[in-house]
This record gives sequence, structure tokens and C-alpha cells, in this order.
Amino acid sequence: MGNLFYEASETTPAVILDRDQGLLEVRGESYPENALAFFQPVVEGVGGYLAQGNPSLTIRIDLSYLNTSSVKALMDILDRAEEAHERGAAVEVEWVYDAENDRSLEMAEELREDMSLPFRVSPVSR
Repeated sequence: MGNLFYEASETTPAVILDRDQGLLEVRGESYPENALAFFQPVVEGVGGYLAQGNPSLTIRIDLSYLNTSSVKALMDILDRAEEAHERGAAVEVEWVYDAENDRSLEMAEELREDMSLPFRVSPVSR
């Protein structure tokens, strides 16, 4: 599978999986009708990319809102990343959140506590 690019819509985030740069970026809001179906190609793309040797991957998340099923899909992606990290791949997460959005910060901190991979949380002013 090659690179992925989804433009943001009213209910789905922009998604970029750039294999050449070792980057997965997810930004916007995520509350699609069927988050598992929306994110399945991303989960498969990340899994396939990480299964090839020990590639590096930066996962940059900048979501102002995500619903429960989007959290589940995001966890599927992060679980794949964590497995690759445990095998020696250089995988890291950068969670960017609006400094005024306490919910996004709480979500990032909860996820960071559950992960063994490098996980940075950075506020931005918008």
C-alpha cells in the first residue's frame, strides 16, 4: 500500500500517511458515522509500513474533538505503533492540542500513560 491522503470533511479529520517521510498526521475533528470503516485503511497502511523492517514513524495527532469510536480506531493505530516500537522501530507520537482545550489534553495524557513509546504532548495557541 502506498501513501494515503484524506482531506478533512465536516465529520472526518485530514489524514496523511507519507511513507517516504515516515509521517502519519491526523488533524481536525473526528466523529464519522463509522469511524472503524473510515480508519481501517489507515490502520492497515500503518501496520503494513511498520511490518517492513524497522522503519521510523512519527505520528502527529492534532484533533480538537474525537468521538468514542474514533478513540478506538486511534488506539488500533497506536497499538500497531507500540508493537513496532517494542521490536526496535523508531516510532514516536506528537500530540498537539489547543491550549484552551482541556479535553484534548486529558485524552493525550490518558493515552500517554498507557503507551511505552515516546509520546510528546504540546500545547499551541490558536
